[in-house]
Amino acid sequence: MMRKFFTFHYYKNPEEVTTRKGTPKFNPEPKQLKLFPDYEARWEKEWPHFATLLQNRLRQGHEEYGDDSFDMSPIGLIQEIQEEALDIVGWAFILYVRLSDLERKAASPVAGGQDNRTKEDKN
Repeated sequence: MMRKFFTFHYYKNPEEVTTRKGTPKFNPEPKQLKLFPDYEARWEKEWPHFATLLQNRLRQGHEEYGDDSFDMSPIGLIQEIQEEALDIVGWAFILYVRLSDLERKAASPVAGGQDNRTKEDKN
């Protein structure tokens, strides 16, 4: 007969500790381990603003298209996501070109800059 030396636990939520077999055991004071207790993660600071932007975007989409997106087939949704991904990459390319132009202008002798790029980068 094998003896069980320890029990594995995992958290289902901050207040409940559950054994591997699923028997609930409640922890009266769950402890959150924080390395820096006064530090708030950047995503926690930024999330409310992002969520507001997302909510406004969803509302705008609803006003324009109604609930049609919820009736779209999964394949249709995948195609929409692919198109949006291409748009994002395309805009990123345009931004890359614009920033490259600014970098060249800033490095020109007229602007008082020094061009530190290699010969290959200049082409």
